[in-house]
Amino acid sequence: MEEISIILKNNVLVTPEEFRFLDRNSCNGQIWILVQRQNPVITVRTMEYIFDPEALTMFRIVSRNILVSWETHITRNLKTNEEICLKDSFYIRPYRRCE
Repeated sequence: MEEISIILKNNVLVTPEEFRFLDRNSCNGQIWILVQRQNPVITVRTMEYIFDPEALTMFRIVSRNILVSWETHITRNLKTNEEICLKDSFYIRPYRRCE
C-alpha cells in the first residue's frame, strides 16, 4: 500500500477541522529532526503524519498547513546519522533521545 508522509508547518496552531481529520485519517509516524539550511540554520523536532493518497488529497482541501510531503518508504530505513533532502533547503534525520 502506498503511504505519504507529511510534516505540518505549525503543530501548535492546528484548527479543529485539521485536528479531527488528522485523528481520523492519519497515523503518527516517527519524530524527526527537521533542518532548514538557510542563514541561520534552523533545527526543530517535529512529528510525521502518514496518510494514504486519497486521505491526503482530502486533507489538502481542509488544510494549508503542510510544510513538506514525501513517500513514506523513502525514509523507512534511514539510519541515525543519515539525512534526506525533502524540498529546497528542508532536510530530515531521525530523532534520537540523546540529541
